[in-house]
Amino acid sequence: MRVVVYADDLIKKQGYWGVELSLPVGKEEIEDALQRARVPEYGSYHLEYLDWPEFLAKRLSEYCTLEEINVLAYCISQMNSQQLEIYEGAVELLWEEMWEECWPLWMTEKSLINLSYNLNCYDFYPGVLCDADLGEICIEGGILELIDSLPDETLELLDVEKVGRYLREKDGGTYTPKGYVLRNTEEFQEVFDGRNLPEMPTELQGTISLQLVNCLHPEAASVWLALPAEQDEMRRALESLKAESFDDCVITESRGPALTFPLAGDEDIEKLNLLAERVKSFSDSRMREKYRAAMELELCSDLDLALDIAANLDCYDFDSELHSLASYAEYLLKKSGVDTEDSAFALFDFQGYGERKMKEVGYISTAYGLITRNKQPFQREYTKERQSISLYP
Repeated sequence: MRVVVYADDLIKKQGYWGVELSLPVGKEEIEDALQRARVPEYGSYHLEYLDWPEFLAKRLSEYCTLEEINVLAYCISQMNSQQLEIYEGAVELLWEEMWEECWPLWMTEKSLINLSYNLNCYDFYPGVLCDADLGEICIEGGILELIDSLPDETLELLDVEKVGRYLREKDGGTYTPKGYVLRNTEEFQEVFDGRNLPEMPTELQGTISLQLVNCLHPEAASVWLALPAEQDEMRRALESLKAESFDDCVITESRGPALTFPLAGDEDIEKLNLLAERVKSFSDSRMREKYRAAMELELCSDLDLALDIAANLDCYDFDSELHSLASYAEYLLKKSGVDTEDSAFALFDFQGYGERKMKEVGYISTAYGLITRNKQPFQREYTKERQSISLYP
C-alpha cells in the first residue's frame, strides 16, 4: 500500500509533486517522508491513497495522519484473504451505522484501527452473497424457530429472498464480494484510544533495522535487530539466532532512512550500530535532513563513507527551504522583482533556468534541499582521502 504526501502550503508551487511512500514503515522513515515532502513542523499535509483496498480508499479522509495510516497499513499487511474479507464486512457494518447516525462521509482512523484488531468479533460465511443465498441456507438448515415449526409443503412456498432479508436485518449483518459478515458476542477491545498508537514490530522501530540469519544453523529463525542497540539487546539477538557472534550471521534485509544504499550481507554490525548511534544523536530533524542530503551529494554507497559524513556535517552548507530546481528559479526571479504569475511565464522553463543558476553557485538539489561542500576540513576516520565528488563541472 502506498500514499503520496503533499504539503498543503506547497501544493500549487512550481516543481512540487509531493512524495510517495510505501507502507508500513518505521517512525524515522515517516519523518524522512515528511521532510522530503517539505512539510514544516506542525504544518498541515494531506494524503493520496494508492493500491489500497477499494472499500477503504474511498472512505479514508485525505487528512489522516501519516502515523495513524501507517499503523492501519501494518494491520492490513498482516491479514490473510479471509481476514481481509471479515475486515471489509466490519467496515461496511460501521459505515452503515454511521449513515444511520448522520456521521461525516469518511471514517475515523481510530475506528478503522480498532476494527482491524477485533476481527474475532465477527463471523464470516463464505459464498453467501445475497439475501436469497442466506434465505436458502436458513430454510434448508432450519435456522429460524418459526421455520422449524412449518410443514414441508409450506416451506416450498416461502420467498427465500424475504427470509434472507429478515435474517440479515435481525443479525445486523452485511455482504462482501466473498461472503456474509455479522457481529458475534465476543467483547470488542479498544486498542487505540485516539492518542496512543499500538506499538509497531521491531523491524519498524530502529534508526537502522536488520534481519539476520545464522549461516551455521539455518534451522534457527531469523531475527530483527533494531539499531542502535545496547550490548544486552545484541546478546539476546545472538541467543535467538543460536550464534556465537555476528560473524556467523548474514543480513538478509535492512530498513531505515539512515542508509541510502543496499547493504552487503556481511556488513560489520558494530559499525552499523555506530552509524545508527551517530544519526540518532543528531540534535534535531534538520540535522537528519542535512545528513541525508549530504549522502546524496557524496553519492554515498558504502558504510565507511556514511560514518564519516555523519561525523562531518559542519563541512556542508544546507538550505532546506527550496524544494526543487523550479522553486529555486522562481525564488531568484521574484527576488529580482519579476512577477512569475504573469501570463508571459506560462511556458517558461523554470526547471532548466534553476539548474543553470544552481551550477553557478555550486549547490546541488537533493530530495531534502540545496547542499554544497564548504571549506571546513573533512576529518576522515574510516575513509581515505579522495577527490571531492560534484555533480557539476
